[in-house]
Amino acid sequence: MATKKELTLVGFPAEQTPEDDWRIERLLGRSSSPPRPDEDRIVGYLRNAPTYIASPGVTFDLLDGNGPIGTGTILTDGEFAWPDDLPHYLETYHIELPQPFTDAIVAADFVPPSLTVQQLRGITLPEMA
Repeated sequence: MATKKELTLVGFPAEQTPEDDWRIERLLGRSSSPPRPDEDRIVGYLRNAPTYIASPGVTFDLLDGNGPIGTGTILTDGEFAWPDDLPHYLETYHIELPQPFTDAIVAADFVPPSLTVQQLRGITLPEMA
């Protein structure tokens, strides 16, 4: 059995991820003012990436309680995984995403890859708390 590639988590709540610096609570504490000039293109990338795990739930803004802002669906580009509400936080609060993540988005020219079912089967999430 082939080893699956483990995705790097970005923007998940503290109770779901071991990556302390990349948790949504930490990201919300780091805003980019003024917003990045390519923020709209990054938001588009985040929204248009392939679904890794679909969820029928609802998520609400952690700061003001408004929502719903997402469903809890997990999106991926094959390297990173993020919740579908991450674009909301970027657009609304202009959070500063981790540099390796934004570097990968820029390197992809802001176009998320199309992943086949076989490629999706070859990746996995790290153990979530």
